[in-house]
Amino acid sequence: MIDVDYHIDNDNDLMVPKEEYNLTVSLKRAKNILGYDGKIYAPKFPKSQYESWWLVLGDKSTDHVIDMKRVTMRNGPFGRFSDEHTTKLKLIAPEKGGKSQYTIFFISDGYLGFDQQYDVEFNVKEVIQPQN
Repeated sequence: MIDVDYHIDNDNDLMVPKEEYNLTVSLKRAKNILGYDGKIYAPKFPKSQYESWWLVLGDKSTDHVIDMKRVTMRNGPFGRFSDEHTTKLKLIAPEKGGKSQYTIFFISDGYLGFDQQYDVEFNVKEVIQPQN
């Protein structure tokens, strides 16, 4: 199991409509397994397969994908296995002001039943239209 932590890189509580922000996602293995190198059981593949994950940021209300990234727990030049990984997803604030919500889908490409999802709530600044 992997613990997922996330936060929007923003200095204040309100986001500007249509502006791009970074969503920092930190992954950490919940239990350190001695000697585990990230290999998954995949007997039909001709070579060793390693666990990897898809991070998909989406808006469930519109069925739009905002950003997605494939991540692995193998880091460094020699593919050393790590218990932690941090990455960034791009987030574009919606046009409409007020409270909004996107969802992070954390999907395993090697294991069934390990998928997770997290709701990311944020506030978008109301745009005041000038009156004529």
